[in-house]
Amino acid sequence: MPVELLRNQHKKNLDDAKSYEEWKEAAIAYDKANGMELWKSQERSSLYDNESIRKRLGRLVELREAEDAEGLLFTLNEGIHGNIGSMGNPALYRRARYGTKNLIHDYIGEIVDALHYLANVDDERMSFEERLDFFRRASHCYGRPALMLSGAGSLGFFHLGVVHALFEQDLLPDCISGSSAGAVVAGMLGCNDDKQIRSIIDVNRGGVGINQSPMIRRTKKIDYISKFRGVGVRTVEEAVNAFIPDITFQEAYEISGRYINISVAPSEKHQTSRLLNATTSPNILVRSAVLASCAVPGVYPPRKLMCKNSKGETVEYLSQRKWIDGSITDDLPSKRLARLYGVNYFIASQANPVAVPLMTDPKGDTGLISTLYRYSNHAVKAMIDMNYQLVHRYIPNKDIEHMLGLIQSVVGQNYTGDVTIAAKLRPKHYLYGLSAITESEAAELFRLGEKSTWPKIEMIRNCTVIGDLLLKIRTDYESSVMGRPTLRPMLAANE
Repeated sequence: MPVELLRNQHKKNLDDAKSYEEWKEAAIAYDKANGMELWKSQERSSLYDNESIRKRLGRLVELREAEDAEGLLFTLNEGIHGNIGSMGNPALYRRARYGTKNLIHDYIGEIVDALHYLANVDDERMSFEERLDFFRRASHCYGRPALMLSGAGSLGFFHLGVVHALFEQDLLPDCISGSSAGAVVAGMLGCNDDKQIRSIIDVNRGGVGINQSPMIRRTKKIDYISKFRGVGVRTVEEAVNAFIPDITFQEAYEISGRYINISVAPSEKHQTSRLLNATTSPNILVRSAVLASCAVPGVYPPRKLMCKNSKGETVEYLSQRKWIDGSITDDLPSKRLARLYGVNYFIASQANPVAVPLMTDPKGDTGLISTLYRYSNHAVKAMIDMNYQLVHRYIPNKDIEHMLGLIQSVVGQNYTGDVTIAAKLRPKHYLYGLSAITESEAAELFRLGEKSTWPKIEMIRNCTVIGDLLLKIRTDYESSVMGRPTLRPMLAANE
């Protein structure tokens, strides 16, 4: 078969893949057909410091094979982080369809082997206390990953596909945030254990969550005129109630072990947005937080938050306050997650139809067109900011000022993460808006979420596997000391 036809066939196999394993097989074949295997095997590149990584890899192998626990610990103490020698550079994952330089894979694998070795070394050779101290420090310095789910309206089924792809590969972080439609998915993940999650997201049936959701119109007919009428408040409540029980953030954490975070924005002026979770607001009901985060201004009325008091009774939380769509002020709350949980690697699932056109990834393509787009985007943000300042100073109209303030907040946000899984929206997707969609449309979005995630899997794996292992070892060590696992989430500063 001619080379060009072979490449086209491999590309078609990528597009037609029904699972990650099928996609992986097609991606490896595509790389071989395009000479990427040679690129992977060549260590030298201007994209990272291959010489220092090769030298460090050789030293770690030597120490582990010599069973030199003290030397290994000393060498790891010199620095264990996810971007040594710029090996986490996203550009290293843009050349090949699957994976990156073999040297990077080898180095990460050796770090994992070294950590396992130290975790299981005999107490006579190295004290438990010395190892516990190392794993605590290393875990704190390395940080943990978080998944941020954007606002998305009816496009939120995209997030379910992303979650399923990560869940299948055991890469779903235990720290998850959600805004608006993303809050529904985050709430579902936080209020159910892994077995329940598997039954909700069943890829072979398009996802039980898709088929049972009240957001699905029970018809195959596409009527875009009726779509603009939107989804009623009752339908949204039914969708939330279907998968999120009436439990608090603390109770949810005890069920799932996940640190879920829901963004809400104040409906009144002069108030600040909140990130609700088991650390800052353990007694607030998750369901009420999700409903508040889904309250799109002008579409759904603001909501009050509900909580359980000291007697276990359900009461209003800050009864004088109402809350609205969290994506307006903090669609992807990376700074707050970093402060609360020591997160240093952010996976963003982005399907917000307002945000996608505004996205400018500082770690993205550096070509001329992309650069011009980023400059024009900055110019638009500066113009909106200037108009807001002019209205605030010279036009005494509070309603206009408030509206411009909301626009400024939406436009001024950062809508990307360290790795961004972005929905490639077609014109028809913008027509979905806040409307109920058909089962086939929801399944299409679910598949789109999966397929958008698969090319990012190996990058996410490489950038999170060491941090996840450090956290697991540290948790196991601390559990053996305490005699039981800690069920209360702690601030990173207090760990």
